[in-house]
Amino acid sequence: MFFDGSQEQMPDDGIYVFGFAGDAYCKRLRFEPLENKVMVYSVQKPDLREAELVRTIDADSNEFHIFGRVLAWLHENTILQGM
Repeated sequence: MFFDGSQEQMPDDGIYVFGFAGDAYCKRLRFEPLENKVMVYSVQKPDLREAELVRTIDADSNEFHIFGRVLAWLHENTILQGM
């Protein structure tokens, strides 16, 4: 996984590596600046419109920390292994 860990970036909706309550995650985040909330989505399907809302976090929570926005990732294609 390749992510931008610079501190100067402005949060924008996308896939992020972040920490919450002592654990690390890689999930889709949607930012709601007027409500000061971050919506966390689980992406199990390629179509991001089918992402499932997992949790809502206060953006200024001491337990929430963004490590970086995901730029790209590599993974083994396991779909063809059973053929």
